[in-house]
Amino acid sequence: SYIEVASEVASWIPTLGSTLSVTTTPVDNSDPMQTEIEVRIPVNSPICGQPLSQIDMIISRRITGRILRSAPVFPIYQTARRISQRTAREINELANQAVASALSTAGLTGVFSGIANAICQGLGITRFEALVTTSLLQTSLSPNVGSLSSSSPGLLTYTCPDPDGMNAPTQVALTTSLDICTGTSSAMATLNCASTVEFSLTIGDNGALTDDIFECLIDGTTVLTMGAPTTSTSTTVELVPGTYTLVMVGLAAPDGVGTYFVSVGDGATLSGPGGCGASCTFATGADLAAGTSLTWTLTVPPPSN
Repeated sequence: SYIEVASEVASWIPTLGSTLSVTTTPVDNSDPMQTEIEVRIPVNSPICGQPLSQIDMIISRRITGRILRSAPVFPIYQTARRISQRTAREINELANQAVASALSTAGLTGVFSGIANAICQGLGITRFEALVTTSLLQTSLSPNVGSLSSSSPGLLTYTCPDPDGMNAPTQVALTTSLDICTGTSSAMATLNCASTVEFSLTIGDNGALTDDIFECLIDGTTVLTMGAPTTSTSTTVELVPGTYTLVMVGLAAPDGVGTYFVSVGDGATLSGPGGCGASCTFATGADLAAGTSLTWTLTVPPPSN
C-alpha cells in the first residue's frame, strides 16, 4: 500500500549518535606543514551502505515485511507460520513478488535507488557514520596559531604557523563541537607541526649462542622484528621530536636466557634498563626471556639546523 511505501521511505532518515570522532591525515610535502581533518558522527541507517544495484530489491522486501506485520495480515501470516514454515516462506515470496510488480507498475523502480543515493552520497553517510559538514562545526585551537580552512563541505585543512616564528609550537590541540538534539558533542585531536626526524634502531642477540628472537615496539607499534635468531638487525625510524615508550619483547629463548641488545643513533637516546641509566644509546642484558619485556624511554631530538 502507499501508506507502507511512505512509512518505509520515512524510516530512511538516519538516526544520529552523540559521539564525534576526528580523523587527521598529514598532507605530504606541504610547507608549512598541513593536516586534513574529517569529523564524523555515528548514524543508524537501514539503507546507506547498501549497494545501489540492490536497493530496489531491499526496499521491496522491507515493504513486504511491513505489510505482513500490518494489523489485517499479521494474524493470517502467524497462523501460516504455525502450520508450516514452508507455507509462510511461500506467502512471503508471493507477497514480495506482488509488491515488486506494484512498484514497477507505479513507475517506482529505480526511484528508490535515486533517493537513497541523494540521501547517502549527498550527505556523506555510510551505514554506521556520517561525515559532518564543516559549516556546522564549532572549532578552537590551543594555542590559537596557524589557520583552519575548508576546501570542501566535509574537509578541514589546518596550516601550521611559520616554523621559524617566535615560540612556534610543535603540537596544536584542535577541539571540535557540534550542536545536536541531545546537547553538544565534542572531540579533540592533536595536530603535529614539527618536522620528523630519522634515526637508526638496531636490536639483536648479544650472547655467545645466537638463539634468541626479539621484537621492538615504539608506543605500541611494532617497528622491528627478528624473523630468526641473529646478532643484529636494523631499521630507520621516522618520528616527530619528543619522548616515546620503547619496548623490547622476548619472542624466543630456548635456553631460558634472553641475551639482547638495543641501540639507537642519529642523536636519539634511551633511558632505562640494560646498563642504560638516565641516558644512553646502547643497552644490553640477559634477562629478556620469551614472554617477557623491557621498557625504555626514547627521546628523539629536534632536527639539527
